[in-house]
Amino acid sequence: MKLRYDDSVEEFRVELLDWLAANRPTPEEMAADPSVSTGHAPGWARRWTRAMFDAGWLVPGWPPELGGRSAGPIETLVYLEELAKARIRTTNVQGLGIVAPSIIDYGRPDQVADYAMPILHGEATACLGMSEPDAGSDLASLKTRAVLEGDAETGQWVIDGQKVWTSGANYADFCFLFCRTEPDQPSTRASRSCWCRCRRRGSRCGRCPRSSTPTSPTSTRCSSTRCGCRPPTWSASGATGGPWPTARWPTSAAWCG
Repeated sequence: MKLRYDDSVEEFRVELLDWLAANRPTPEEMAADPSVSTGHAPGWARRWTRAMFDAGWLVPGWPPELGGRSAGPIETLVYLEELAKARIRTTNVQGLGIVAPSIIDYGRPDQVADYAMPILHGEATACLGMSEPDAGSDLASLKTRAVLEGDAETGQWVIDGQKVWTSGANYADFCFLFCRTEPDQPSTRASRSCWCRCRRRGSRCGRCPRSSTPTSPTSTRCSSTRCGCRPPTWSASGATGGPWPTARWPTSAAWCG
């Protein structure tokens, strides 16, 4: 017995291969301007992301308005298989694979438009501000604080704390930042995610020197400190007192792919 995909799946594969042959970045183009960090998207990578979005190949399982074509799981498997065979380098994996989906699932329409869509269009990159010096990736042990000054409509979140191992923060446009909003509440009821511009006043970012290796002398893992950083109120997700699923979802995405 020889197992094979349905004819419709093979037609999907042929359509993808034809499109890749006509539109993919060349190995020479990728080698001439390589991505040096998960938060760094060279010009070819930004153009490639936008081309995939416009053609419905960025995330095939998503609807067309989000860069897909409403494909099923088998078609998505074939898509990933063929991209791997083509050896097309992936850039901004955290932004495209974790941050943008989180915003789409939990953000308001204006947040999706302002933050998720630029990532999907190849116009912006994002990093993940999760790990801390004393917490690792343990969300329940977060110490970075976010305090709301004013009301939820017109006030601002004031963020204080430090993140480490923030891959790509020195290149990313913004950070998907995990904070504690209510220190007197259980940790699972007091964690919130927000979006903070990496070069916003009050933010400071530098490489972690001990993460350099002989084969990678320039570290792209960063330590970022935010003292009095004030992202707009509307860049926070999850209602105060109950945002734990919003903060926890990216962790599941990161570990489960």
